[in-house]
Amino acid sequence: MAQKSKDKSTYTSIVGLGILVTLMWISDRILYPFGGWPMLRIINYILMIAAVVLIIQKFIKLTKQANK
Repeated sequence: MAQKSKDKSTYTSIVGLGILVTLMWISDRILYPFGGWPMLRIINYILMIAAVVLIIQKFIKLTKQANK
């Protein structure tokens, strides 16, 4: 039972991070349409890449747990 709730929280965090990355990408397109504020864009991209890496790590961890 504890494993199912742990898997559900992992799925929830993966979906939440995916939504966060999508919203960050949309805000990047809305706020910086003509390439303004380059330093803020760089920070935004770094945060988006970090979130994508975290999603991949969580997904790999989840698949390894499922294979056991």
